[in-house]
Amino acid sequence: MRLDERGRATNDLHRAQAMLEQFDSSRAQQDVASLCAESFAGRRVGTAGHDAAQAWLAKRLEALDLATTIFPFTLDVPVLDLYALPTLTLLDAGGDSERALRHRTEFTPHPRSADRARPIIGAAHRIARTGVSGGEGALLTTGSTPDVGVWLILDAVPQGEALASSVAAWAAEGVIGLLVPQAPNADGYLVKRIVGQRPVSLPMVSVRADRLAALDGQRIAATTPIRSLLPHGGHVLGQLPGSDPSFAAAPLIVSAHYDGVGDDGPVGAGGDRLPCATDNAAGVAVILELARLLAGLAARGNRPRKPIVFAALDAEEVNAVGSRTYALALRSQGITPVVMNLDGAARLHDAIQVEPGPGADVLVAALDAAGERLEMPLRAGSVSSDNRRFAAAGFAAVGVSVGLSGLHTPADTRDRVEPEAMRQAGALLLATIWRLAYSN
Repeated sequence: MRLDERGRATNDLHRAQAMLEQFDSSRAQQDVASLCAESFAGRRVGTAGHDAAQAWLAKRLEALDLATTIFPFTLDVPVLDLYALPTLTLLDAGGDSERALRHRTEFTPHPRSADRARPIIGAAHRIARTGVSGGEGALLTTGSTPDVGVWLILDAVPQGEALASSVAAWAAEGVIGLLVPQAPNADGYLVKRIVGQRPVSLPMVSVRADRLAALDGQRIAATTPIRSLLPHGGHVLGQLPGSDPSFAAAPLIVSAHYDGVGDDGPVGAGGDRLPCATDNAAGVAVILELARLLAGLAARGNRPRKPIVFAALDAEEVNAVGSRTYALALRSQGITPVVMNLDGAARLHDAIQVEPGPGADVLVAALDAAGERLEMPLRAGSVSSDNRRFAAAGFAAVGVSVGLSGLHTPADTRDRVEPEAMRQAGALLLATIWRLAYSN
């Protein structure tokens, strides 16, 4: 390296270090609090709370004098909507309520359940013989009660078309609903699933696996108010122009998804709040802080050579269909970005996880150099998020995760977001951005 190049590299190092010291974890915490507000209702695509969060993010980026746009799209994968609070109630011999089970900790509608807003009343019974899959003669259950319909208890759920055909056969034999097991997570919650699948013809209720057997012989009443939607979504994009025209079609995208899985039904009527703080309000808060720092630097005359797009991505929780749509649109326009996607900036572990896509060697080298200088250990790991959609479109992309907690449950709350985790995520991305967009 020539003396002038070494001097420039040293100067770049000092500038980047000064920027790192300006990362404001307190401001980022305030942004997490805003994104987890009750008015945003868990930010599930297709809800008023989600749309309010989108508008809030656009205003934040516009206030930084970034060229801000919404990239709209319509989902082609259904989203499950609990339009009322589901119920599962144990009844006494006279048909009166004995105990209402708690939604999200003891039961929840299965993603393939039929929509039933009115209570379906019957007796829960387990299949007495193994291998029953429908269409094999009379259905045998233990202790069947002739005066009410049967809620069939299954030890396992048939997959794919086998479930639909089995349910059709069971319904023809008089079964009125299915009770199936779901294991709770470490916090005792049944994880929320919002990716829609083709519903079967009967209501299906997932019951906490270690409590399902106790329902055998019980009279129950259940509702499964669940429907599939194909809503509109939108990425919020704020662009910082580059100074070198040769990079105009090769921007650096720094992204995090802002959508969540949404609250469970009306919270005021007993539904659960799912703030989606670690997944991924904290990641978005880090991106907003990076945008603030680098927009301020540009306002003082120091623009990046390469354009930087700060992207709050949508519909990651629905098989990342939003980033797939965006990536294909970029490719059709001849734009070939490099992408750093942050999903999880909340929980410190022994190392920061990095998942590189094919052809991401330059990105990985920049991350490695930044991690080494900041004394932040990095390790290859799974980051199953929007980065995979960009990589599948042929772009150099990496996923980065500092840590998540309580995913897709009411346990994903603000108190689980560690300020130091956000600071480390911000420092790593900022140092990497500097190498990719300013120094090169």
